[in-house]
Amino acid sequence: MDRIELKKADQFTKKEFSQIYAIEAEIFPEGLRESPETMKESISNELGIYLVAKRWGKGIVGYLFCVPHNDAYEGKHYDRLKDFDHRMKEDVSALYIGNVAVLPGFRNQYLFSLLCFRLRSEAKKAGYRRLTMHVRSDLSPLMQRLGARRIYSVSNWFGSGEIVDYLKFSL
Repeated sequence: MDRIELKKADQFTKKEFSQIYAIEAEIFPEGLRESPETMKESISNELGIYLVAKRWGKGIVGYLFCVPHNDAYEGKHYDRLKDFDHRMKEDVSALYIGNVAVLPGFRNQYLFSLLCFRLRSEAKKAGYRRLTMHVRSDLSPLMQRLGARRIYSVSNWFGSGEIVDYLKFSL
């Protein structure tokens, strides 16, 4: 098994950002993928939490980025989520998981679960009481096994035809 390091980051080098965006482009279909500019803007939010998983000596193989829930809701760093999910409400005590991806070759190493557990710890330290996210419905059962509660589904997410579930984690 490869040695993996989880790292909390406040900023990224150009090389690290290139690796992160390459994962974004590989994992997400074009209609659901963030632009490099939007992603750079979202990771500049000093109230967010940004975790990367690095394969020892090789580079980034996964990441998880979060911003305050209300910033995502109002569209400070993403498209205004309230325009795509009319049931979503403001929540000053929550952190919104906006981006999470792990390269396919590393998914069997429980990397996604490790990122989620680390996020919960970091979010508690930062004073958040909940995590929220929209996740493709095929990944919802995994998130529920990690402690999320499915609140409802949203169809045609961002006009993509995808169905996503809105989830909450209590911390």
